[in-house]
Amino acid sequence: MQIFNLGIGEVLFILLIAVIVLGPERIVASSRRAGRWIRAVTSNRVWRDILTTTRELREIPNQLLEETGLNMEMEGIRSGLSTFNGEIAVELEDARSDLSSLPAEAISTEGPPGSIEIPDSALVSTGNPFRWSESRKLP
Repeated sequence: MQIFNLGIGEVLFILLIAVIVLGPERIVASSRRAGRWIRAVTSNRVWRDILTTTRELREIPNQLLEETGLNMEMEGIRSGLSTFNGEIAVELEDARSDLSSLPAEAISTEGPPGSIEIPDSALVSTGNPFRWSESRKLP
């Protein structure tokens, strides 16, 4: 429940302060006066116009999206992103399982975190020192 954009806890705090400041004998008369004032404000035509205008201003972005058809584009983008996130999660899980299957000596403790050092015994040179053949791995 929101009254003048105040929550229930805030309203209770204000009432507690009012009881402390006004005392129990003047709180009843002050509450009646405050109730009349709030009723007068909320039943006023200007107040209703302000509320209506505020509601319309909050709905403008949604109306613009619907009228231009961008809401369908946004839904397509959201679904594409969720699909992409799912694919990335699968690829990440595959990479983690591949890393867990490497021997302990292949994982370097030096260098940046997550760096992998492939032992020389795992690859055979093809004659070019900068190119290793994937098909010539040793057993």
